[in-house]
Amino acid sequence: TRCKKTGYTFDEMANAFREASKVLRKEYSLFSSLDGASSTIGEEKAKNKFIGIFHDWGVVPGLIWANRAFQDVNVTGTIKKAQVAPHSGTPASESDLLVAPPDELVLFDVLLPPHPETENLPLVKGTSVYEIFIALSYRGIFALCFMVQLYVGKVIGVGAFVMGMIILKVFQLSPTHNIDAKVIKSRKPPMDINRMIYMMYPYYQMFKSMLTSKGRKWLEDATLPKDLSQMPVLYMYGTDKRIMFHDYTSKKILEREHEEGTSKSNAIAVDNAGHWLYSDLQKFQFCFDCVVSFVNG
Repeated sequence: TRCKKTGYTFDEMANAFREASKVLRKEYSLFSSLDGASSTIGEEKAKNKFIGIFHDWGVVPGLIWANRAFQDVNVTGTIKKAQVAPHSGTPASESDLLVAPPDELVLFDVLLPPHPETENLPLVKGTSVYEIFIALSYRGIFALCFMVQLYVGKVIGVGAFVMGMIILKVFQLSPTHNIDAKVIKSRKPPMDINRMIYMMYPYYQMFKSMLTSKGRKWLEDATLPKDLSQMPVLYMYGTDKRIMFHDYTSKKILEREHEEGTSKSNAIAVDNAGHWLYSDLQKFQFCFDCVVSFVNG
């Protein structure tokens, strides 16, 4: 398949997640019926959970989709059916469940700010000037590399990419350490450099969204869920990085939820791991065990 040259907006990615979730719910129901299990989505929903698992840039459209889905069904009143069904055994209607939000979310290494209507925000340290400088530096370089490839050409784009990587390394502006570089180098076959540059389009889309009213509107839903009792969140992050990719307030909220037992939400730091913490080269088994424990909890 051919991808859009300009990449995809966060709104387009969130809509793609929404449509994919509908297909997954239907396909799972069909598979279960063929396997001799119940044949309706409502009955399957009463026994099984629908989990959203996102990493890195997937967290942004993933949370947009989840928050929109929760808001949509809450406005129409169908959230009660969708949420009551798993616990009461009463099947919700098929149309309700196709648009229902995920039951739970698992986020890896990126955590966005809290919902604007969140009450009792904890007091935490603010993001340091150093962290802001590192974040703007590497994100700006990645966005520029994508733009050069898009508007000038692939050859010049590769040159810009190489120069950008040299700058990040020499001035220690990369957000990650060698532990993550080893994961990238272990890929077989190696990723094509032009493909790698193209995959930097979320940085371009991020800056573009921040500069337009429509883009800023899309990003309004890019937050932690408002009601963590209805949509619990497990956040796991590697500590071996130059800077963290999470909002400190949101992390504290999840830790508080766990400590007070308000919901099953939690934030777990993973030592001796970086951005690719669930890689076989880092802490796959620990991450897997934590996710299983969270889902079954």
